[in-house]
Amino acid sequence: MPGTILLIDDDVALVSLIKRKLMLAGFDVEVAPDGVLAMQAAQRVKPQLVILDMQFPGGGGQEVMERLKRSVSTQHVPVVILTAADDVGLEKRMIDLGAVAYIQKPVDLDSLVEEAHRLTRWKR
Repeated sequence: MPGTILLIDDDVALVSLIKRKLMLAGFDVEVAPDGVLAMQAAQRVKPQLVILDMQFPGGGGQEVMERLKRSVSTQHVPVVILTAADDVGLEKRMIDLGAVAYIQKPVDLDSLVEEAHRLTRWKR
């Protein structure tokens, strides 16, 4: 089993597509639509990978990223940023905070699955 992925995004349609694709690839997927639930889920499921949108209720993606990287239990978990923002400054900030990849929407689902496999294998 490739592992568990925490998908943090409030776009129900996109989450459904991504979750289905990742599950077909053998991943367990936990979904959190906001920052508060994201941190609770991260502590509960101990994901091997986090896919993090940058805009959602309950704290933006940068705040969640900072919290993930400050927590002893999640600081080692690779984080992939998934965003509609075409912002080089944002990309640099997220990489500086510890993101391992920055993917713009609309997302190529096959590429996202390949990245998830690469990162979870790297983690083992």
